[in-house]
Amino acid sequence: MSAATWAKLLALGIALGIAALAAAAQASLFHINRNRLRGLVESGLPRAQAIVKVFNEPGWVFLTIQLLEAFGTAGVVVSVILLALEVADPGPWIVLGLVAGLVALLVVQIAARAVAVVRSETTALALLGPLSAFGVVFAPLLLPLRGLERLGLRLLGRDQPTEPSAVAEEELRILVESVDDSTALEEDEREMIHGIFEMSHRPAREVMVPRIDMVAESADASVRQVVDRVVSSGYSRIPIYQDTPDSVVGIVYAKDILRHLREGTLDDPVAPIARPPYFVPDTKKVDELLEDLQQKRVHVAIVVDEYGGTAGLLTIEDLIEEIVGEIRDEYDVNEEQPIQTLSDHEAVVDARIPLRDVNEALHLHLNTDEFDTLGGLVYHELGKVPVDGDEIRVNGCLVSVISTQGRRLKKLRVTLVDDETG
Repeated sequence: MSAATWAKLLALGIALGIAALAAAAQASLFHINRNRLRGLVESGLPRAQAIVKVFNEPGWVFLTIQLLEAFGTAGVVVSVILLALEVADPGPWIVLGLVAGLVALLVVQIAARAVAVVRSETTALALLGPLSAFGVVFAPLLLPLRGLERLGLRLLGRDQPTEPSAVAEEELRILVESVDDSTALEEDEREMIHGIFEMSHRPAREVMVPRIDMVAESADASVRQVVDRVVSSGYSRIPIYQDTPDSVVGIVYAKDILRHLREGTLDDPVAPIARPPYFVPDTKKVDELLEDLQQKRVHVAIVVDEYGGTAGLLTIEDLIEEIVGEIRDEYDVNEEQPIQTLSDHEAVVDARIPLRDVNEALHLHLNTDEFDTLGGLVYHELGKVPVDGDEIRVNGCLVSVISTQGRRLKKLRVTLVDDETG
C-alpha cells in the first residue's frame, strides 16, 4: 500500500478513536457513582474535584463531547470515501465502505460505553484532561455554538438549558429499577423515589380524607365539646364549620386549647381560638401542595371541589406518607391496612383507596382517568347504590361488595379471574 493509503487508514483509526473517547466520556460521567466520587473528593484528589465542577457547570463539557462525536463520525465518513476513491470503480465501494465504517463506528462506541460503565470513575478521571484540552483548543468553535444554544432556548421560552445531566423522569425510573444489589438501594428507598415521582401526578383529591370521614365540629360548639372531640378521635386539629361541613370557617389546634384547660374556661365558645382555614382545589398536585404548606407553615388544608363545597381534608402527614409510606402512631395501632392480601389472586380492599394504589399493589389495569377510588368504579359499573353481595367484573378481576354503611361502600373483595373462563 502507498503512503497515502496508510495515511487514510490512520485517519480512519483516529476518527474511530475520537468517537470512542466521546462515547466513553459521556457514559462515564452519566454512570459515575456519586458516593465514590465524594470519597475521592474528600481524599483530596484534584481531578475528582474537577469532575464535581463538571456536574455543577455541565454545559461546556457535554457540548465538547457532542463536538467530538461529530468530528469522529465525519472523520470516519471522509476517510472511507477517500479510501474507496482509490479503486477503479469507486461507486459500490463507497456504499460498502460507508456501511462498514458506520458499523465499525457503532461497535467501537458500544464497546467504549461498556468499559466506561464498568469503570466509570477511572474512565472519567482519565478522560477529563483530554476533554479539557480539546475544549480549550476548539474554544473559538464552542463559544458560538454555546451562544446559539442559549439563543435557541430563549426563543423557546427557556432561560436555563436542560443539561444532559438532567435525566428525564422516565429514565430515572428505569435506572431505579435496573440497579443491582451492589448499589445498596433498598426496596424501601426505591418506593420512596417512586413516591416522589408520583407526587407530581397525583391530585389532592386522591390523598385527602374525604368529607364523609372528616372529624369536625360546629363553630357554635364550646371548647369543652372540641376537647371531647380531640380525645375521642385522637386528632390534634379539628375543623369547625358554620351550619354544614361545606362551610368550614376555621381549624382548632389542640395546643390552643391548653390555656382554657388551665384557666377552667372550657365553656367558652371555640370559634375565637380557631385559626383561618387554608383552602386548596381538589385538582392541585401533591408536590405543589406540600411546598405551599411548608411555605405558609400550615399543617392542614381543606380541599374544595369545583362547586366550592368541601371535598375533604388533608394534612402534611398525608402528603409525607406519599413518599415514606404509612406513618403509624399510637392511635393507629388497631387501624386496618387498606389492602389485605388473602392469596396470590385475592385481596380485601378499602373502598376509599385510590385506584392507582390498587393497580400497583395487585398488578391491575383499572381505569384511573374517570374514577379516583375503587368504590367510585364500583358505583359507576353497578349503576345503583351498592348492597352487600353485589359484584362487578372489569379488566380481569371480580370485585365483590363485602360491607356497606348506608349508601357508602366500606369493604370490597378483589379476585383475579380469567376473562375467558368467567
